[in-house]
Amino acid sequence: MFKGIISIVFLAAAIATFLGLTKPLYNEIKDLNAQKSSFEEALANSRQIQETRDNLLSQYNKIPQENLTRLNKILPVKTESMKFILEMESIVQKNGMTLKNIDIKENEKGETSEKVNFGAETKSWETVPFSLKLSGSYKSFYSFLKDIEKNLRLTDINAITFSAGEADFYEFNVEGVFYWKK
Repeated sequence: MFKGIISIVFLAAAIATFLGLTKPLYNEIKDLNAQKSSFEEALANSRQIQETRDNLLSQYNKIPQENLTRLNKILPVKTESMKFILEMESIVQKNGMTLKNIDIKENEKGETSEKVNFGAETKSWETVPFSLKLSGSYKSFYSFLKDIEKNLRLTDINAITFSAGEADFYEFNVEGVFYWKK
């Protein structure tokens, strides 16, 4: 009988030890294994992202510097308003016109508040509105517009107004936007 009681006590102690110590440790081990698998998945994703980044970087490094310069002129990283003014002044002078005024409508930070949106996706560029006041002949103005069209800098002309002067001399007001990469 004594052996039976001792057996029951040891069995009860084993069950109490299992429930009190082993089972919480077992549950903790299961949780840690779940965390381990999520960390391994994150590490695999990180490695895949690094591989993609390295591939893109190697492709970027294969682009000739001349093409990168042209791309930066098409869509500069900053607004570069002064460069835009100098380009417009050069095009105006090249076509024998007179630049009377140029106005670039920027806010205090040098950026515009207008964002270009297509659907729910916001693109990574912004616009800077400008206006030009020019004077010259119609033929010169036509050549000026052709040169803006051929210029690498992305520019949209939104409105043109003009008033007639003497003979073949006109006053032109041009409004538009140019783009920069944010």
